[in-house]
Amino acid sequence: PILEAHVAASPTRFRGIRHTTTWDPSRAIRTSAPYPRGGVMLEAAFRQGVQCLGAYRLVFDAWRCHPQSPELTTLAAACPEVSIVIDHMGRAMGKDGPDQPAVHALVELAKRDNCWIKVTGAERISFPPYDEAIPIAKKLMAAAPDRVLWGTDFPHPNATHEADEAELVDLVPKFAPDAAAQKKLLVDNPARLYGF
Repeated sequence: PILEAHVAASPTRFRGIRHTTTWDPSRAIRTSAPYPRGGVMLEAAFRQGVQCLGAYRLVFDAWRCHPQSPELTTLAAACPEVSIVIDHMGRAMGKDGPDQPAVHALVELAKRDNCWIKVTGAERISFPPYDEAIPIAKKLMAAAPDRVLWGTDFPHPNATHEADEAELVDLVPKFAPDAAAQKKLLVDNPARLYGF
């Protein structure tokens, strides 16, 4: 009844559900999940909830930590009819570069037809001028050029520093150097995913 009510209240604007499942085995990593524990995305009730979204053509927006990639892979396989968006470049740390295990896991997820990746959150994985985020974004864009999205992530909750929106916008041509790639990233891909 809740999904039906949301769809009825906003049939042209309600496009999906974002759920924070962030968890990391390291106590040094701060998470904002309401129940920070591993394995949440493997639970039957959680999977059933995500599967319900498919009937309404709603997107599941997954905010998780990179150690949860195996969980998300299992969820994506169990819910092939649901488009799953992975936020913030999967929170792969910029300082670890594009060849780290977290990025390799994202590339594997990007091969799934129902997984999309937001090359957003440069301010979450790097510091100004965000140069460390550029090779990660480029690798993700190369892996799934038709399933990448971009945004500024304004208003930057839980940020480690004050992010300048202009600096984040200036990253777009660094992530996608040509006009065709920029159009996919900014226009075509989001329009296809969200049905604009």
